[in-house]
Amino acid sequence: MTESELTDLLERITDSATEPALASGDLDDLIGVAARADETGLYRGDDGWEPTWDVNAAAAEGWLRKAGRAAANFNFAEDSQRFDRAQIYQHCMAQHNLYANKGMGTLI
Repeated sequence: MTESELTDLLERITDSATEPALASGDLDDLIGVAARADETGLYRGDDGWEPTWDVNAAAAEGWLRKAGRAAANFNFAEDSQRFDRAQIYQHCMAQHNLYANKGMGTLI
């Protein structure tokens, strides 16, 4: 899988465009989080490195970043309407935990 393909995948599984959104710099960071040593022990940036990615680690970090951005959201009521914005943080943390608990099960 190329870096471009991995970026596309991470955009989808982190729902990166939905608030709290991940910027392109965040996605670049997630590529670094996903990079692993290949079967020969070479790392990203080494000559001859065969791209090897831990998608779950990158997705977990992406959702954690989104949770951090949502942490300041609070619930409120106005004009007999209720806004439960704290649920955004809870959802992001649930997604983070989902991917974090998968560990290195998805190396591509």
